[in-house]
Amino acid sequence: MAKFLLRRVIFLLFTLIVVSIAVFAVTEIAPGNIAVNTLGNTITPAQEASFNAQHGLGESARTRYIRWLFGSDWQAEELVGHPITRIFDEQSGQYSWWAVAEDGSLFQNSTVDGEQIIRSVRQPDGTLVAEPVPGNPWTVNDEGVEVFWGVDDDGHAAMWVRGDDLETWKLTAATWTSAAGAPREYIPLQRGLLRGDPGVSFQSRRPVAETLLR
Repeated sequence: MAKFLLRRVIFLLFTLIVVSIAVFAVTEIAPGNIAVNTLGNTITPAQEASFNAQHGLGESARTRYIRWLFGSDWQAEELVGHPITRIFDEQSGQYSWWAVAEDGSLFQNSTVDGEQIIRSVRQPDGTLVAEPVPGNPWTVNDEGVEVFWGVDDDGHAAMWVRGDDLETWKLTAATWTSAAGAPREYIPLQRGLLRGDPGVSFQSRRPVAETLLR
C-alpha cells in the first residue's frame, strides 16, 4: 500500500511539473510584446522598460519559471535580510507584501533621492509611520556598488543603488504616473504555484488565483 501511494504521489508531481512547463511555454511563445499587449502601443520606451523591470520580464525564462512554480519570496528574504510575509488588507481588499522586523512589526522601504532610505512601518490600524533608516543602510555588493535591498510598496523585493536618479512608471486607473527614487532591480514577490499563488495578472493587477476562484 505504501509503495502504491508513493508511486501515485510521484506520478502526480511529475504530471504537475509537465503541465506547468506546458502552461509556461504557451505564455512564452505567445506572439507580441507583453508590455505592448497589456498596455497598448501608445506606451513610451521609458514606460515599457519600467513595466518589464517591475514584472521581471528581463530575467531568463528559467528564472521566471522557477519563481512562478516555487515562488520568489524565499530568494528575496536572503537579499532583504528579513523574513517577508503577505497580508490581506480588509480596507483595500488587496494583498500586500512586507518585510518583518525583529520586533514583529511590518515595514516597507523607499527612497526619493537615492541617498536616504525610508522605512514605512505598518500600524495596527493599517496606517503607516515613515521614518529614516538610521545609520548607513547601504552595503557594497560584489561589483563594488553601494546597494540596498528592501520590500517596496508594490509587491516587489527591490534593489536601490546609491546615487541613482531613476523614475518608476505605474499605470493607475486613470493615467500613467511617475515617481522618483526607482529601484534598479526588482523581484516580483509570489509564493509560487505549488503554494497556491500563480502570480498577479498583468491586466487586472489582482492575484491570478483570486480571479480563477470567482
